Amino acid sequence: MFDNTTIGVNGSNELEVKDNGINSAQIADGTIGTLDISNNAINSDKLATGSVKDDEIDYSAVTLNDFTNDSGYITTQTDDQNIQSLALSAANVLTVGIEGGSS
Repeated sequence: MFDNTTIGVNGSNELEVKDNGINSAQIADGTIGTLDISNNAINSDKLATGSVKDDEIDYSAVTLNDFTNDSGYITTQTDDQNIQSLALSAANVLTVGIEGGSS
């Protein structure tokens, strides 16, 4: 017997799962694997804070252009300034040493 809501009969008279017939209630925990997920199907909205660890990041593929300066930490630099040094303190304060122009 089928309910014709989640399970129905197709044109070949075979049982089929109807569109949207399977939801999270029918999926056992831990049964969805990498092969079941399309590339680019999971975005940052679906990742828990802290779920991506340092060893899982390919730093050769991540550049500053991948980040948004939404906190205003990066400011502009005039053409007559040359950054000579960057230092990060234990209190996470970034100090920029600039040569030339106004600082």
